[in-house]
Amino acid sequence: MVQEKETRAPGSIGILINSLDGGGAERVASDIANHLTKTGANVYLFTLGGGQAYPLDTRVKYRTLAPTWIPRGFLPFRLIVFVIALIRLVAQIRRNNIPTVLSALQEANYVNLLAKVVARHTAITSVHSILDQHYRGGLKAKVGLFLVRRLMPLSAHVIAVSQGAADGLRRVSPIDDIQVIPNPFDIEAIGLSADEPLKPDLAAIFDEPVIITVGNLRQVKGQWHLLRAFMMVKQRVKNCRLVILGDGPLRGYLQRMAEDYGIDKDVFQLGWQANPFPFVQKSTVFAMSSISESMTMSLIEAMVCGTPVVSTDCIAGPREILAPGSSPQIAKTEPEFASFGVLTPPVGDRMNGSHEPLDESEIVLAHAIEQMLLEPALQQKYAKIGRERARDFDISLIGSVYRGLLMGDRP
Repeated sequence: MVQEKETRAPGSIGILINSLDGGGAERVASDIANHLTKTGANVYLFTLGGGQAYPLDTRVKYRTLAPTWIPRGFLPFRLIVFVIALIRLVAQIRRNNIPTVLSALQEANYVNLLAKVVARHTAITSVHSILDQHYRGGLKAKVGLFLVRRLMPLSAHVIAVSQGAADGLRRVSPIDDIQVIPNPFDIEAIGLSADEPLKPDLAAIFDEPVIITVGNLRQVKGQWHLLRAFMMVKQRVKNCRLVILGDGPLRGYLQRMAEDYGIDKDVFQLGWQANPFPFVQKSTVFAMSSISESMTMSLIEAMVCGTPVVSTDCIAGPREILAPGSSPQIAKTEPEFASFGVLTPPVGDRMNGSHEPLDESEIVLAHAIEQMLLEPALQQKYAKIGRERARDFDISLIGSVYRGLLMGDRP
């Protein structure tokens, strides 16, 4: 007796991510789901839990695979959530005849790859971080590296959001065939969102020159370096202000440092914003002091908004965006005015105290920001070419690459 091969709905696509709570990969997942839906695909968006910070097209079929009431902090509970999500993903793939599932972030990648063993679908994984930097030291890192080496080779296709992320994966896993697809941006939607008005008390912050940064307040983002540089900038540009959008464990540390420097009245920590774009568009300079980045979404979003950018030349990310095709300068002691933005030397991961003098990288960062604030012609130049560069990442271009990969351009 010949068993008939199971058929899958040719226009169906599954996208799996840890959550839609907020963050770069989460925004990408929602943007890709919306774009593919608009092009006629039947999209199922699965999460392992969490809330929904980003809007979805009403035609996207959104499913949470694991109960949200189960606590995730305790390892046994986390394993229970993982198993439940795995079982439910297999059931969803079979019930809805989904031939291909794209996953993002490592936990979702592992669920996708293990589900493949049972559901026999095409599992495509994507890497949004530099894994050899992400998994450093301790038992948790060793387990993470073990899972990367064992499971990631099961992928039918592996996507990295930057060349740096691809190189990081190659250093820890025997995978050679990695396709670099940068994160997409809905430039039209960002432009419309940027034009939304701010409340009067928030708009008043921008009556003076503003340096803005956007990102989770975590050590890898290095915001204390920017705060220390800002203290130096204020010595010459006395009326400038610093706006920090984002939440995280470093919020209190940054507030205490601003108070120690006596600049807390000019430092505005406004938390996570569902729509950060009006804040960015009204700012004079976007500055980033990250220690490591795979692909810097907030940097490109600033370019879309027409705000000139200054960034540390950290591991991967910024150089690929601001100076594509170039190599880092060794022992750089001054700003690099690159093709599409300004790069400054990498910063360290040591959390400096307010009593310590600025190091060389912080001084160069301060000089670059100061020069951008004081030279309107430089601002206009980088605002214009930054907008032009941002078009390379438009969802209409990157989305078609994803559609070709996930559907083979099937109608």
